[in-house]
Amino acid sequence: MTEEVVDQVAKEYLKRLKTTVEFEDKTNVIPFYDLDDNELGYYYQFENGEESFFMLLSSNTDYSPLFSAGSGEPDIKIIDDDGKYYYAGNVTLYKAESDTNVVDRINDALKKAL
Repeated sequence: MTEEVVDQVAKEYLKRLKTTVEFEDKTNVIPFYDLDDNELGYYYQFENGEESFFMLLSSNTDYSPLFSAGSGEPDIKIIDDDGKYYYAGNVTLYKAESDTNVVDRINDALKKAL
């Protein structure tokens, strides 16, 4: 789906979710990718002076339209200063130059947890 189509999904979810933000309060839209480097969706950020709110929305019809939403911002792990955003689930986005860098970071964290 295009960003314009996902905009319509965002508008519908904003009506259903408990938030004071409106679509016009959108401050940022950033595409994000899966761990195979395929476009997966868009990260929407909203600010209205009273509240900050985010949504992670799918641009792929194989998935539920809404991955995650909530007050504030998603957890963003910076691996590389330049790069794009990757999503592996929950409310975390990884900023990295490649999907391999994200997988390596996740595997390193898992090894340390053992």
